[in-house]
Amino acid sequence: MITTTQRTNAPLGVPDAGSEFRIPTPVYAVLALWAAWAYWVGTSETFSAGPDVFFRPIALTALGPVGIFLSAYALSAWLRAWTYTIPVGLLTGLQAWRVIGFCFLPLWFFGILPGPFGLIAGLGDVAVGFGAAFVAYSISKNTSLIGGPAFYQVHVWGLIDFAGAIGSAFLTSGAVPAVWTGPVTSHAMEVWPLSIFPSFAVPLFTILHFIAIRNARRGAKA
Repeated sequence: MITTTQRTNAPLGVPDAGSEFRIPTPVYAVLALWAAWAYWVGTSETFSAGPDVFFRPIALTALGPVGIFLSAYALSAWLRAWTYTIPVGLLTGLQAWRVIGFCFLPLWFFGILPGPFGLIAGLGDVAVGFGAAFVAYSISKNTSLIGGPAFYQVHVWGLIDFAGAIGSAFLTSGAVPAVWTGPVTSHAMEVWPLSIFPSFAVPLFTILHFIAIRNARRGAKA
């Protein structure tokens, strides 16, 4: 088992910045509860809305977890210290999972999702995923690349990709008829199984982007 070495002047229970990274049980519990909640959101369709509704409740499931994390990050010294032990290379490499967003392209092709959303979200996720894999590999070979242009580009573009996906999902939901009147809307993203993206994947990877950038600015380890 990987153990954590504490500073002699650190508050009890607060990891030292030089500690070995490990995932404590409470983090596993939070992730499990979050995933279960995201499943309930999609299957119950509590946060879905008709095409004539301007405000999309599903947005709360994407923005809420990020807001909760940022609040906890600001208030908890333990959380800040623990996130600082997460290797920047790992945080960047995890973004490679974004290539799963490729699924939006065939879903658009088969008429399940609208074209503008499928193209923006699908191509954006694939580009960020491959870019993150390349940058993470480069960091593993040369740690001086942490905080360099390529590092920030992949993380900033990852956030921009999310903004584009959320924006295009809203504009193709039917809530703005002047923009989108196509027969296929983004409603499928508000119900299970695709609701796992806005309710879990998007906020989780947004949080990982935040931690990676924060750690790089503080000179964290690779």
